[in-house]
Amino acid sequence: MGKIGNRKSILYGKATLPGDTEVLVDSSGRLLIDAALLGGVAPQLDDTDKLAVSLYGKLTDPGDTPVLLGTQGKQGMFIGPINSPAVAVVPTAGDDGVTNSTVKLGTYASNEVYNGVTWDRLRNNESLTLLASAARTALANSPDQVNYNHRGVFIYVDVTARASATTLEVKITGKDPIGGDYIDIWVAATAINTADASFMYTIYPVGASDAAYLTTENVIGVIPRDWRLTVTPSDANSVTYSVACLMIL
Repeated sequence: MGKIGNRKSILYGKATLPGDTEVLVDSSGRLLIDAALLGGVAPQLDDTDKLAVSLYGKLTDPGDTPVLLGTQGKQGMFIGPINSPAVAVVPTAGDDGVTNSTVKLGTYASNEVYNGVTWDRLRNNESLTLLASAARTALANSPDQVNYNHRGVFIYVDVTARASATTLEVKITGKDPIGGDYIDIWVAATAINTADASFMYTIYPVGASDAAYLTTENVIGVIPRDWRLTVTPSDANSVTYSVACLMIL
């Protein structure tokens, strides 16, 4: 076996898409080196050897294409967790609606808060679907929701079909973090008894009287971290409705 000192070798990568380059290794996990470029001598390295390596991506021309960073088309190399978001090129002006795959380096590192176990991203005002539009004849609970850092919520109930005798009770329950029981924290003062209409409820720590808002009901209150919404009909007649919410800062 030959030993290489200050020799230059070529290390090849294999990629199917730009930004997905992986280094090839043999069955023992050792780096694959092009032996032909070393005069047919297989390298044997120890901690005193210095190996100069060039890394290329293999696309249409094997070994002749620079490695690309994601889909940004920039030459370079991204070092980080597997499948982590690529860092976008910083724009010359601010922009909105940046997707999670192109997170800005300047904001991603700082906007997280500790919840006692793990770290959560800070949220802006956030729209959520609690119950998709459907015909229902019984009590319906939304999936459990997590309030990361919002102070209040707007609840939107849209009723499109209702039996004349049927009313709907809307409420929010908080989840006991130990026992898992749900406890009422808000119940709409008036049951819904109108079809082809929309209803909006506001729950926020501070505010004015109901008369100051063009909403169905305005309540001064807070939303716990774990909560869900429940709609209870007065009978088993079919009612078609949907429920959405806007979590607000």
